[in-house]
Amino acid sequence: MPHIQSDVQPSTNFSPPGAATLLLFFFGDRESILKLARSRHTLWVGAIFVLAAGLAREYDQEDLLRSPWYLLIPFAASAALSFLLLLVVRRWRNDPRPFFAEYRAFLSLFWMTAPLALLYGIPYERLLDPANAVSANLWTLAFVALWRVLLMSRVAGVFTGQSMRRCFYLIMPVAEGVVTIGLMYMPVPLIQFMGGVQLSDAERRLSSLHQLATFVSVASLILWVPIGLVALMKLALGPQPALVLEKSAPPRGLFALAIAAVLIWTPFFPAMQKQQRLRTDVDRKMLSGDIAGAIAEMSEHQPKDFPPNWSPPPRIGWADESPDIVRVMEVLTTQPAAPWVRAIFIDKFERGRFGMGRIFHHVSSEELDSLLDRLPEGPALRVKHDEIGDFQRMQTPATEPALR
Repeated sequence: MPHIQSDVQPSTNFSPPGAATLLLFFFGDRESILKLARSRHTLWVGAIFVLAAGLAREYDQEDLLRSPWYLLIPFAASAALSFLLLLVVRRWRNDPRPFFAEYRAFLSLFWMTAPLALLYGIPYERLLDPANAVSANLWTLAFVALWRVLLMSRVAGVFTGQSMRRCFYLIMPVAEGVVTIGLMYMPVPLIQFMGGVQLSDAERRLSSLHQLATFVSVASLILWVPIGLVALMKLALGPQPALVLEKSAPPRGLFALAIAAVLIWTPFFPAMQKQQRLRTDVDRKMLSGDIAGAIAEMSEHQPKDFPPNWSPPPRIGWADESPDIVRVMEVLTTQPAAPWVRAIFIDKFERGRFGMGRIFHHVSSEELDSLLDRLPEGPALRVKHDEIGDFQRMQTPATEPALR
């Protein structure tokens, strides 16, 4: 096994880390950090925790039986990010320690922060209304991200002999850069004026929080980059600890805790994945053009058979509105559907093709009138929307259901 040299010698009596070590590690205890870094088993315990965190994030979000690769994303992302962080904070001058041996220990501790991400498994969609569920998910994401940045700043300080504050100055620009790039590529609904449609409450909340987060992230990045450069040029280095991989018995308590973190989702997995399977079936049919098949499959089930707050394509007000809601309504003129299914698409039709939506999507009055004549809901829609002006309709709050 690799040996990392240092003037500071490792302890002679090495006992395996336990649950108490992990708890103290979460609060930046130096001895706990070193104990985990020196254990040859930490990497594998951390990997199990990363798997548990992936399950917490995705067990009620994705069809994991069809797309298990979603569980590999946290491994790839954490490996790349931890590698980048070590490049930034590592002592390159007069450092005899082998880089990849040091990276192994650093990655091990990065993965040991994964239990914090178990908070992503809180089913806010089942506990709160759609708009508040969006807020709760985003605030949980921000809380976990900040805690992990602070903890890895402490870890980096222990590794390099620098202060936690200086490491924080080095890590924050990297973290802000990753967040900024993620926000730029995050799919969100367009703002109401640009899209010409009315968004649901949850979509408006998501759009507004995304705009706020993007503004704050870009502004913070502009601030943190020069701070990080100054910190990089003014390193105050102290003694580095030894990071020898010690021989010890497997930390059975930590392994048991990590496995329990995986198994805790077992009771919920079958029911959640059944909902995700139905969602995937409907989404694929809608996006492939089999609108009639998707409507028929939805009508064979009840809303509770699908994930909470889920709504089938098209996503009104988003960059991709496939399939065209007019095509969906054409199918509904001839195909029977369950009342709750019709209600979802009528809501999308109203929000996307009446008021300003008619102008932005170039829907002719003749086309709209023809469709209303053939829809059972047509007379009620005509009365509702012909008695008020377009501007007033644009101001009317959108109805749920909201998209996830």
